[in-house]
Amino acid sequence: DMVAAAQHIMVIYYGSNTVFVQTNFAGTIIAPNAEVVIGQVGKEFYGAIYAKRIIVHQETKVTWVPFVKVQASAVAMNNNNFIKINYTIDFPWR
Repeated sequence: DMVAAAQHIMVIYYGSNTVFVQTNFAGTIIAPNAEVVIGQVGKEFYGAIYAKRIIVHQETKVTWVPFVKVQASAVAMNNNNFIKINYTIDFPWR
């Protein structure tokens, strides 16, 4: 499900080189210093883009889907001991 995936995937790019998305994609892209170019004929983008400049190629389907903050868990291992870490993904610009 592309909509569900788009709600929970975020890519943050702080560089200034152009970012090309040339396949179907689900997620939020944040590239405040770069140009983001999405799509080729017949490609689909689900999510959101926040960038210095955005270019969408012809016949690319764009469906806006907001990122959803989630409660998540991670597992870390140190000296054969497992530690469960609970965290919330929160972004200050929301």
